[in-house]
Formats: sequence, structure tokens, C-alpha cells
Amino acid sequence: MIGCQALSDAMGFDSQSAFELSNLLVEPLGDLSVSPEDAIDCKNGVAVGATSDWIQGTDLVLEVSPNEAIGPYTYEAQSPDGSWANLVISKREGVCDWIEAQALQSGILIKGQVPSTFFNDSCEIAISVDSPVDSTERNLRFFADYAGDCQIAGGTWDPDNHSCQMPPIQWQAFDARPLRPGIPMEPYRLLAYLQTNSDIDMTYEIIETNCDWLGLSIDNIIGTPPSDSFGVECRLVVTAEARDFDLVAPSSHAIEFKVLSASASCLDKGLVWEEGGQQCLAFKQDLRISADGELRFASLSPDGNWVAGAGGSILSVWDARNGHLVWSTQGHADTINSAKFSPDSSKVVTASEDGSVKVWHAQSGSELMSFPAFNIRAEFAMFSPDGTMIAASGTIQGQSAINDRDAAIEVWNILGKTVLYRFFDDYEYLHIDFSSD
Repeated sequence: MIGCQALSDAMGFDSQSAFELSNLLVEPLGDLSVSPEDAIDCKNGVAVGATSDWIQGTDLVLEVSPNEAIGPYTYEAQSPDGSWANLVISKREGVCDWIEAQALQSGILIKGQVPSTFFNDSCEIAISVDSPVDSTERNLRFFADYAGDCQIAGGTWDPDNHSCQMPPIQWQAFDARPLRPGIPMEPYRLLAYLQTNSDIDMTYEIIETNCDWLGLSIDNIIGTPPSDSFGVECRLVVTAEARDFDLVAPSSHAIEFKVLSASASCLDKGLVWEEGGQQCLAFKQDLRISADGELRFASLSPDGNWVAGAGGSILSVWDARNGHLVWSTQGHADTINSAKFSPDSSKVVTASEDGSVKVWHAQSGSELMSFPAFNIRAEFAMFSPDGTMIAASGTIQGQSAINDRDAAIEVWNILGKTVLYRFFDDYEYLHIDFSSD
């Protein structure tokens, strides 16, 4: 700007008159030399170089964490003439796209939500007075304690790559059991979890049109197959995403549902399908299965296709449709007391005098898992209706017993092979059962 005294001397005006000059008259005199004492804005009557006074807001250097809400911080400044100064963000450096700036009548407000991926980044912004004669500004800097925040989030910090490795989403789900036309399916429980404090959002997509009767209720898949849907197969994909951590990759789980065919549905009802008349008929004759030695226990699979039998320490499975032996194995070190199929007919669980409870693949006879349940004997074992748990009864003595009670019931989670519940009593239970839910 040009000094008022130099302007009045050059043009013959006094300083009071110079205040009224328009920019059109002042600009042509821009090449006049001005002494520091004459540095007056003749248009506005303000001393050149005078700074605004900050009313609110200071320089800040803050350590922030991913997913943390920051602010709000208010910045206000007053011009030398006493009016509110106009403030602007004059600089943004680093990862600052999450910073929100809201203009106020008297200044500017800063707030934001730190991204979940803000582990190895920083953000610097400068708030300045919007004036050609004022260079006053306030600076904010945000940086992350990335290694500590990564650990808090449940991840592992990789210092070489400056990245946070988050654990993957894990699923607890089992094969869908065969469905019956016209009968509501048991709710199919599907659980996805993350070993952090994050919630999981789950969505599902039906990828075959004949599954439109399926629905998702919270973490259960429910539905009733149409009464004419014999043999229908359908498939859907459920996707789980971590709600709070973008670093965790989404995970998908495919599920296949199959409605029993007409013949299998008839067999499920204790009948046989008659192809010519397309109807269910009673069995024309009984099917007799022969076994070497004594059979202590026998059970029919839920789909009606298999029979499991136990005699001594031998476990056998027969084809219920023709009576042929499918496989036989030395299942335990001592007598097998029970053999029961899983709800989807894919597994058999056995309980033995040797104290163990074992799970077998129903069609191949391979041993899938073993539970050292009881230190005297295991009397009975069965699957829960959703196939996720096993309940077993047996006898315990020694250090395992409580209050000298030697009869026990244990409930196991078969995914993690962990005991969920243990009950003790004075009387031995030869048979136990789950409720339908």
C-alpha cells in the first residue's frame, strides 16, 4: 500500500482527504517510495503490517489413534480495526482428507474422524487470516502412534513394511443338513468373528434363483422349501466385514442347501418312492442287516441312507437302502456304548468304555476328532440339533470329580474342541438329549 503522507505531498491533499480516495486514484501511484513511518492504508486507515489478534485457537501437535474422533477445535481472530477476521485453511499436507473445516461467522471450526488405516501417516494444516497485510496463522499437526494403535486394534505391527497386519475373519459354520419339502428348516446358524473389539456386519447374496425362499435373520438363515421342491439345490454366499477396521479383508462363506429328492423324502418318512405312480408307498418288505457278533447299539441316519452299529469295540456303517456293509473299524480300545449320527448325516459320534468320545466320517470311516471326556467310561454321546456341539454322559473319579460325585455330563464345542459346560450328579445317565432349539 502507499503511505498517506507521501500521497498528500505528491497530490496536494491532506491526510484526511486522502482517506476518501478511491482505488482508481491510488493504484497509479504505486511506484512512489514510502517510508516506514508513512505505511498507512489511506483507503482503510489501517497501519500496514498490523496483525490480527487470535481470540481462540493455538498451535497444536497431537498424537491420535485410528478411529478416534478429534475436535472440534474453534479458531477465531479479530482484525486490527476490531472486526472479526476472515480465516481460511492455507495449507494441507499429508493424509488430511478426513479433516472437516466448517466456516463460522467469526472464524473456522476443525473436526474429524481419524481413519482406521491411519497408522503410518500424519496430517498438517495451517489456518491463516485471509488478508493481504496479515500473515498470522495457527498450525495443527496430527500423527499416529502406529505401533501401539495397531496392537490395540488387535493387529501385529510390521516395522519393515510400516503396516498393521490384522487377523482374518473366522467362520463357525457347518454343512447344511438335508431339507424336507414344505417343512420349515431348522435355523442354520452362521457365525463370523474377529479377535478384536470390532463388530461384524454380514450380508448375503443368493446366487441361484431357486433359493428365493431363503432368508437371513440376524445370524440365522431360515426358510421353508416349497412343497413341490423335491431335489432342489440352492447356493448362497454370505460375506462378513469388520465394522471398525478397514484393514481387515472381507471374508465370504458359501453354503449349499439341498432339498430331499422324492425318493429320499419318502424314505425320510419311513416310506419308499414308487417311480411309476410318482407316490410314496409303504415298504414292501423289511430290510435285515447282518453283523458279525453282538450289536450293542444301532441308529439310523436322519436322511435315512445309513445305519451305524456298534458291537464290542467295532464300529460299522451299512447302506440302509440295500443292507450292504460300507465300512467297519476298530473304533475304540474298549466296548462302544453308543453311536449317533449328526443332523446332516455326515458324521457319527461314539462313546466308549475306554472313556473317550470320537467323531467319524459317516461315509469313509475316517476318525475326525477325539475327546478324552471321562477317565472311567463314556456312556452316551450325541450332536446338538445345529451340529455345533456334542453332549456326552459318563463316569469320572479321582481329581476330576467334585464333592465325590462320579457321574457327569459334558457339552463340547466341536469347532474348538473345548468344554462349554460340565454337570455332576450322583446318578449315571444312560441317555441324554438336546432340546430342539
